Amino acid sequence: MSKVGLLAFATDNLGDDLQAMAASAFLPRVDRMIDRDLLSKANLPEAHLVVMNSWFQLADRVLKVGLRKKRFSPSDSIDPLFYGFCLGTDRLLNDSWIPYLAAHQPIGSRDRVSIEKLASQSIAAQWTGCITLFFGRKLAPVPASERSGIVFVDLPARAERAFVPKQLRDRARRLTNVAPREIVADPLRRMHRMAQTCDILRRAELVVTSRLHVTLPCVGFGTPVVAVVGESPRTLRRFSGFDEFVPIVFWGGKRSMTRIDWDNRTPAVIPQEIEEPHRQLLRTIETRLGKVDGEIAPDVAAKFRITVSGHDLGGEAGEVLIDFGHLSVVRPAAKWTKDTIEAEIEGMWTLRRFDVPLRARPRGEDRWVDLGPLGPHLTSA
Repeated sequence: MSKVGLLAFATDNLGDDLQAMAASAFLPRVDRMIDRDLLSKANLPEAHLVVMNSWFQLADRVLKVGLRKKRFSPSDSIDPLFYGFCLGTDRLLNDSWIPYLAAHQPIGSRDRVSIEKLASQSIAAQWTGCITLFFGRKLAPVPASERSGIVFVDLPARAERAFVPKQLRDRARRLTNVAPREIVADPLRRMHRMAQTCDILRRAELVVTSRLHVTLPCVGFGTPVVAVVGESPRTLRRFSGFDEFVPIVFWGGKRSMTRIDWDNRTPAVIPQEIEEPHRQLLRTIETRLGKVDGEIAPDVAAKFRITVSGHDLGGEAGEVLIDFGHLSVVRPAAKWTKDTIEAEIEGMWTLRRFDVPLRARPRGEDRWVDLGPLGPHLTSA
């Protein structure tokens, strides 16, 4: 049975993580995480199926280690399932990526411009939108009668004053998708921070944002959303296709600005054109990996207790380590006896599907003892 990889990130944009978090809701398990910006460097003992739902333009930290002149395609360790692929730069269409994409066509693409760019290289593509549009289908719906609060996410003050009525500005709660520096290298804390934001967005009566990966999950959550976006070639590219069904104000450019009825709180509707590609994705995952459980989660954010019995590690209370593949995180043990180890962690509800390695060591020792996969040792805290 195929191993399963999940894209991981070291950026300060938690919207990147949301794309992978949404993908995990439609996967039966996750065997490891793989850095999106180091796919060409992945050297795994066996191939991992990876849903390629992301924006692909190698980050500055990668360019500094020798990939500036040639942006290499993923290694043979990656078995790509192209869905929600965004061509972040034309420079990705080089003599490495073009044959790679051609070998895996048709390419399920996130936006209309990516499809046009791929077609210019005779690569077949299909509009899938982003998997975050469908994330809400794995979560308990929130009725309109239970929604409350106006939420602004990374909305520039200038745009607030120019386009949003004062009565909404005065009520707004302001959030950001920018990761604090202290959590950038911690996959669990990144995940939990974005999961908490999702739970706020799911229950809001209105969200106003400049972020694509606030806009799209809100559509899936049934949350009324307005995107207010500074017009640039990059933003027009990223939002192409989504402007066909989501209320978007492009400002500061040549496009005529959309007039928004701020009193109309009707949620946007996912077009039928991208419903079938999503169904096809689910069929492919079930065929390749097995059936995904039908769990509908009450919340995105979750707290867990790790409990391991039958390992006599001895020594003083120590630490547990979760090896995500691209990075590991260490947490202190809350309980450490001859027979039982316990620790508390935070993340999102799909962590139960993560079969990544779990290890422990007593305080003051260097040895890490393998405790098996993470998922079976998790219970809700």
